[in-house]
Amino acid sequence: MPDYENNDSTRTEEDRVILNEKIQRLEAEKEALKQKVKKFESKPLIYLQYILILFGVGALTWSIYQGSTVLAFIGLSLTFWGVIFQFIKKVKYVQSDLLNAVIIPNSLTIMRIISDLGFEGKAVYLPPSAYKSKDYKEGLVFISLKKNAPLPRIEEISPERVFQKHLDGLCLIPPGLDLVNFFEEELGKELIQEDFKYLKDQLPKLFVEKLEIATGLKIKENNNQVNFQISDSIFLNTCKQIRDAGICKNFGCPLCSSIACALTRTLGKPVIIEKAELINNESTINIIFSILEV
Repeated sequence: MPDYENNDSTRTEEDRVILNEKIQRLEAEKEALKQKVKKFESKPLIYLQYILILFGVGALTWSIYQGSTVLAFIGLSLTFWGVIFQFIKKVKYVQSDLLNAVIIPNSLTIMRIISDLGFEGKAVYLPPSAYKSKDYKEGLVFISLKKNAPLPRIEEISPERVFQKHLDGLCLIPPGLDLVNFFEEELGKELIQEDFKYLKDQLPKLFVEKLEIATGLKIKENNNQVNFQISDSIFLNTCKQIRDAGICKNFGCPLCSSIACALTRTLGKPVIIEKAELINNESTINIIFSILEV
């Protein structure tokens, strides 16, 4: 006859070994969770995850001595949800319609003011050397009065003044300034200290993986031009609504503007938005920047 008692004993011993290994792994994960707990702002969530893990590990431990499969499953479930709650971050989401309601009127107002004042020149994003300040978080856009007018010398521009009467132009704050400063915070780097290669390597990761504002970002160089193709961006609807106003191909929406600011910081040269359009069945924002030599 089969030795059922020995079989049960062997199975119980194997279960204990397996559960012991799982407990050790969970204990290691618990220690790792303690190191990350400071990232959370929600105290109730912190308490909840630790309570779940504590009871989960306790149930697993007790199931070993009791030989209870039910307790083992309960313990694993509690521990699993405790770990899951560790990865739930307190994030605020904004509807794209609300985003459009804020961005579009401001952008249209700026363009109307520029047009009514009679400034016909192309918006030129100035490099940090034009700020005459140690604060590289600043940014400037110069727009000349006449179309196709040459860019004046950087040192002649007065960054503290809007109207540059002596240069027949005006200086404005880029609409994407805060956005590019936010990029720097997320990257943990000041772009003024990095080169274009760093921007080319890190910006796609930032857009796609970290901030999740697009599903893809391709950057291509061609002589004095840089091409950005942004796929399925959260700014896509915004771009669709303001492209007919001529904003994106001149002064720029916040997204185009932020990239232009990033280029001036890494290249140290003036930048203009040469073209901004929607391609691939209007699912991709295609932006071409021209780098000016000074």
